[in-house]
Amino acid sequence: MNLKHKWNWIKKTVFVCWLSVLSVSAFAQSADSSFTSLQKALVNPAQVKKLDLSKERLKDFPLEITQFENLEVLDLSKNRFDSIPPAIQKLTQLNTLDLSRNRLKYLPSEIGQLKQLRVLDLGANKVEALPETIGNLAELRTLILWSNNIDELPHTIKNCDKIEYLDMRAIYINREKQEAIISLMPFDADVKLSLPCNCD
Repeated sequence: MNLKHKWNWIKKTVFVCWLSVLSVSAFAQSADSSFTSLQKALVNPAQVKKLDLSKERLKDFPLEITQFENLEVLDLSKNRFDSIPPAIQKLTQLNTLDLSRNRLKYLPSEIGQLKQLRVLDLGANKVEALPETIGNLAELRTLILWSNNIDELPHTIKNCDKIEYLDMRAIYINREKQEAIISLMPFDADVKLSLPCNCD
């Protein structure tokens, strides 16, 4: 191997090693900010960006979660709690909130303080109505409400003009109310509804 080829080989080797270091570093950074244990997440609250506490059989919303001021993704699906505390408003960086398959009947008005929220999943709960403050979620793209007890949306949701997907299937809603729901959505939104019922 002449000097020129040897030098090219060294440069390629160094470049490959550099890419490997970057990849490992990015993975470690991502792993360090994602947690599936509340206790481990509480060791350094400011570092937590993703928290998955699904299927933990939680009967109450853990208030400790509100310490994670940089939290972006929160998955509390498939638990057993029936309410969300007003303190959820502290999670101002939250962009994805999965509360599906719990026993929720309502959301606190403070949910409207989550100005970065893009995805809200409330599927398979017992929600009867959304608060008027839902209209403050200007960045909301996806709203999942399938299999709840809600058959109307607050007029303020019209302010959420970035909604791309609404799922309200498996809910008894008459044709008039379905048309009202569709009228509140952006014209190009994908709205999922079951067949209208002959009900009030």
